[in-house]
Formats: sequence, C-alpha cells, structure tokens
Amino acid sequence: MTAVRLSNMLRHALRQPARLCGFRTFSAPATQAAVHRCVAGYSVEVTPMAAKKIANFAEVEGLHPGTVVNVTFLVGSDIEDTINICRQLQGDGMKAVAHVPARGFSSLQGVEAYFDRLADCGVTEVLVLGGGADQPLGSLSESMQILESGLLQKYGFSRIGVAAHPEGHPDVSNDIMDDALLRKAEWAAANGVDLYWETQFCFEPEPLIQWEQHVRGLLTKRLGATAALPSVRLGVAGPAKIHNLIKFATMSGVGASMRFVTKYATNVMKLATTAAPDELVVGLAAYQESEPACLFKGLHFYTFGGLKPTLRWANGAVAGEFDFAGSGFHMR
Repeated sequence: MTAVRLSNMLRHALRQPARLCGFRTFSAPATQAAVHRCVAGYSVEVTPMAAKKIANFAEVEGLHPGTVVNVTFLVGSDIEDTINICRQLQGDGMKAVAHVPARGFSSLQGVEAYFDRLADCGVTEVLVLGGGADQPLGSLSESMQILESGLLQKYGFSRIGVAAHPEGHPDVSNDIMDDALLRKAEWAAANGVDLYWETQFCFEPEPLIQWEQHVRGLLTKRLGATAALPSVRLGVAGPAKIHNLIKFATMSGVGASMRFVTKYATNVMKLATTAAPDELVVGLAAYQESEPACLFKGLHFYTFGGLKPTLRWANGAVAGEFDFAGSGFHMR
C-alpha cells in the first residue's frame, strides 16, 4: 500500500502555506543524526483492551527492555484492567506509566487507593489528566486537584506527566490553558517535582513549534531566565490507515485534526492508504538542532495503527534505516 505523508495532505486540506507566521523558523535541514536524536528514547501508548492480547511484552518484536509504555484508563473503564497491564509491563521489563484521569474518580480517596495499587506494582511514573468525561464522577474536575493533594509524593512517584494541547482544547480557552500550564510548572518548581508535558497528537511541526516558543516565553517570564523548565514529550500518531486517524482526530475534535477529517472523510481512496509521520519528525528534528533551548525532549507514539507497526517505524527511524525524500523520508 502506498504511504502518504500526512503533513502534505493536511497542508493541502487546509490550503495554507507551509509556514505559519509569528514565530521563528528554522533553516538547517535535518540529518540522520538529528532524526535519531529526535526519536530515540520514544514512548508508546497501549489500551488495556489491546494489551490483554499480549502474553509477554518482553517477546513483542521491537519493544526493547525499559521502553516507557503508557497505559490508558478511560473514564468508565475497569480500573483493574489498567492496574493489571501496568503490573505485567513492569514484570516483563518495561516501564509502565499509568494514566490518572481526575474526572474518573469520585474522590481523592479513590485516587489514593489507585496509587497504592500502582506503587505495589512498581510503577514510579504517572500521567495526570483532567479526563474526557463531560461530567466528573465526584468532586474532582481537574488534574491540579490531584497534583496539590500530596498523594503523588506520598506514594513515591518520581516523575509526573500532565497533558498539553498545542492546537487548543475544544472546551477551554487558550488563556485558561496557558494559566493551567503555568500553575503546574510553579507547583513542580515549588515541590521539586520532575514534571513534563505530554501533548495531544499533531500532524505538522509548525503549530508545535509556535506553541513551544509561546510556552517557553511564558515560563521564562514567570519562573525566571535561569529556572529549570518542564520538558515536553510530543504526541505523534504512528503509521496508521487514514480511516483510523480520522476516527481519533474526530475524538480530539480540535485544530487541524478536525479539518483533516472534514477533507478526507468521504474520500474512499485515501481512507485505504497509510500515513507515516516522517515529515513531522524531520521538521521537529531540524527545529531541535537549530534551537537547543527548546522544551522538546522526546516523542510519544499513539499506536493507532497497531503497536508492532509503530515500533517497526520508530526503531527504523532511530537506526537511520531510511532515505530522505522531499521534506520527509521513506523507510528502506
């Protein structure tokens, strides 16, 4: 099946130029070494439903020991499934990161019980989210309530991720999102917490670069020029059929993702093709090389097209098993 590089499709769909205005661009082309540095140390995400099919994560081709694997906990799903997959991942030599959706808990007592179970499994890192439910189950409605509870420190979680939305949030204004980012960064600095942001998946580098420069400026102004700033793990959709990307872009419901859905939802031919994030990675790698102070410190792959194809693509990029073509590259 012919691979279609997604950013070209999006640029055509949006009928906009390749560069956004209002932020610094980069001119140095990416090299294989730059792509390696950009992708190396990546993390992946699994759902308990899909992960249940895996008998031993250590035997999954391409899943190297110590790989960071996020385990989702969707509001309304069985919490035991997430805990059990985290336990299995830890036992199979991976590093499990459990999702913690604030709106999925009726109280902090429920969060504490969850943390106690995760700590017992050997989990040391969690991703704290607001959660996608329209209505919270109880008194918790935002991730900050969990951060400020003291429970993360009590149960020894050494690294904490929180969500970020470079293309905006369908229900929250950009000003409110900026304020939330700053409050979380201040909390981390005050409590000596290793905090990072993990972003929703995006299709092109330009919105991410613009957002990074904006956020870095806000953080520097608020925390000071010499302050250690939280890092960012960028959400990337691994190789997947267009129809799968449409499904998940619809769920995200924001920015270029939704316009991408509008353009391709009725195009049967393009629905059958596979999109790979090579142009996105090349753009990000070039930016990292030209802007050493940028907050981008890793990629987080959403495995919409399956775990094994995502691992194969990411490992190939790390190993340099590709040839540059246009503004992206082709795997050999």
